[in-house]
Amino acid sequence: MRHILHTKTNAEGHFEFDGPIPPGDYLLGFRLLGTADGEVLPYPRTYFPGVAFKAQAGVISLKEGEHRSDIELRLPPPLSEYSVQGFVVWSDGRPAPGEAIYLGLLEEGETSGIKTLQADDRGHFTLKVYEGLYYKVSAYPRGASGDAPQSPWVEVPQTPGAKPIKLVLPILKK
Repeated sequence: MRHILHTKTNAEGHFEFDGPIPPGDYLLGFRLLGTADGEVLPYPRTYFPGVAFKAQAGVISLKEGEHRSDIELRLPPPLSEYSVQGFVVWSDGRPAPGEAIYLGLLEEGETSGIKTLQADDRGHFTLKVYEGLYYKVSAYPRGASGDAPQSPWVEVPQTPGAKPIKLVLPILKK
């Protein structure tokens, strides 16, 4: 059985899990389950004892009734935020105002979170991302259902000041 536990740190950075923890082997870390609310805190995914990848993580083994207070997880320095501009058009070149924009965060080779935003009345959008993290972006027709075609996924530039991203939506057949 796989146990997933989560908690938050207090003002001093200390953490404690509520209730008894079943015996077993655990991975401990920060942002290991992705970003359910679409927001990324300005730190990369970090595993105990302070490494970036699951393959490098230290396993914490707990015995029945054991209480550990000697575990310390150090986060790396916060990442710098930057903006990337973009615009979405229909395949015939017309602006696509108000369409849905999906920003996906990629960690360890898989999407760990999706944030949805909306293009403005000219089809423009601004992505807020963090240096050192990998993102991809796509557009989806507003009001479309299920299997409606979306724009191809595009990698988000990893440096500030890059040229705007262009997303091209296929025209929906009625």
